[in-house]
Amino acid sequence: NRGFFWRNLSAAGAYGAQLARQAAALGRAQKAGYSLLRFGGTGNDYLTYEFGGTKCPEASETKQCLNETTWRSLLSFTAAASARMIFGVSLNTGLDAKGRRLSGDFPYPWDPSNARQILQWTIDNRLDHLLFGFELGNEQNEKYSAKQAAADIQILHNLTVELWPDAAKRPVLFGPDPHSYHSAKIDTYVRDWLRETRKLGVPIFAATHHEYTEVDSTSFTSAAALSVSGEIAAAVNASVRAEDPTVHLVGGEIGPHNGGSPTCSHDYMRWASFGDSLWYADALAAKARNGYYALCRQDYIGADYGLVDCSTGAPLPDFYTGLAFATFMGPKVLDTNASDGTVRSYAHCAAGATDGTVAALVINLGDKHSAVSFPGLGNVTSAAVLAPTGEAGLTNATGLRSE
Repeated sequence: NRGFFWRNLSAAGAYGAQLARQAAALGRAQKAGYSLLRFGGTGNDYLTYEFGGTKCPEASETKQCLNETTWRSLLSFTAAASARMIFGVSLNTGLDAKGRRLSGDFPYPWDPSNARQILQWTIDNRLDHLLFGFELGNEQNEKYSAKQAAADIQILHNLTVELWPDAAKRPVLFGPDPHSYHSAKIDTYVRDWLRETRKLGVPIFAATHHEYTEVDSTSFTSAAALSVSGEIAAAVNASVRAEDPTVHLVGGEIGPHNGGSPTCSHDYMRWASFGDSLWYADALAAKARNGYYALCRQDYIGADYGLVDCSTGAPLPDFYTGLAFATFMGPKVLDTNASDGTVRSYAHCAAGATDGTVAALVINLGDKHSAVSFPGLGNVTSAAVLAPTGEAGLTNATGLRSE
C-alpha cells in the first residue's frame, strides 16, 4: 500500500485509468471474471482511517492516513480493474521505522472501533460489494502468538457478522500472513493459528503466507532455484492439511525478492526483465499443482518487482506471463513431467474448455531451442510464445506472439 499513497491511482485520472485497464485484462481472464487485489503489506499497520469523526495523527514515516478521498479512489480503481479487494485491516500498532514499539507493549486485544467506521461508511455508500475479504495486520507473527492472532481475528469476525448479518454477502477472512518463507523449512505458525481459530469457531476462507525465494539474474535459469517455490508449496500443503482439510491455500504475498528496493528508479530494475518470467510462470504452476487457490503477486506496481513499470505503468514481462497463464491454464491440474532437465512442464485442463482440451506450460531453461511433444494428446492447435527480444536476452523486455 505504500505505492498507493505516492501515486494517484484513481480510475478517474488518465494514469489510474491506464493501470486499471491493464489490470482488468487480468481480471477478465479469471474463471470468476475478476481478480483479487490485495491492499496491505508493509505500512498496513501504520494506517488510521479518517472516518466517523476519527482524525488522523500528523503524518510521519510510521503514521499514515486513509481518508474518504483516498478510499474512494482505491475502490474506484478496484471496480475499473475488474477486481475484488482483499482489504488488509490495520492493527494500528504504532511502530517506529525498524518495527519496534516507541513505548509500551503491542496493542492487544485489537480495538475494532476505527475499522468499524470505515467499513460502515463503505456499506452506507453501497461499495461493499467490492470487498471480497479481509486480513488483519501484516507479518505480525513475531509480535503476536498464534493464539493472540486468532483471538484478534475473532474480533474481526464478530465485526463482520455485526455489519453483514447476511452471511451470503459477508466478506471472507484470510490469514495469518506470516513473514516470510524462503525455503521448505517452514515453521508451524499457520497451522497453529488455524488450530486456534477452529477452537474459537472462526470461519477462515484461506490460510495465507508470504514467500520470497530471492531469485535474480544469477539464478533465473537454475532449476534448483525455481524448484523452491514448489517445495514450499508442498510443505505448506502438508502442514495445513494436517490441521484443516478444507481451508483454501493462498500465497498471500509472493515476489522474487524481499523488499529493500528504492521507491522507483530505472537504474535499479533487477526483476523487470524476461528472465524473471521463468520464475513467475513456474511459481504459478507449482502453486496450482500443490492445491493453491491463488497466488498474490507482490506487486502490481511498485519498486522493481512489479508487473508493470514503476513509473510509466507499461506492462513488463511478468504481466504478460500472468495474463497468458490466466487465459490458457484452467483451474484443473493434470499430472505431467518432462524428460529433459532443462525443460519444465505443467498441464491443466484448458481455461473455459468443456471438450477435454489440454493447456500445457513449457519452460525452457536451456540456451538452445528444444523440441517438445505431447504423446497421446493429438496436435497442438495454438501456442502463445513468450520470448526475449533483441540481444539482451534474459535481461531484456519480452514479446508475446501467437502461433
